[in-house]
Amino acid sequence: MNRAILYQENMEARFSELSDFPLHYPAVDHIRRGYRMSVYGSHSIYYQVEGNQIIIARILGKQDPIGIFLA
Repeated sequence: MNRAILYQENMEARFSELSDFPLHYPAVDHIRRGYRMSVYGSHSIYYQVEGNQIIIARILGKQDPIGIFLA
């Protein structure tokens, strides 16, 4: 299987995991209050939990999250 397709499929599996267990990953209030972060491969997924759903705010590679969220 193509590595890019496998990475994409595994990233989608991580999204499902976030939906099933949204509080499993740490809060990152020092970056933005109310956000949590999950790392998959070379990407950091920043999301919020609102009721029974998650809202993915950003998916960053090697960018500085503080610079991105303060911009």
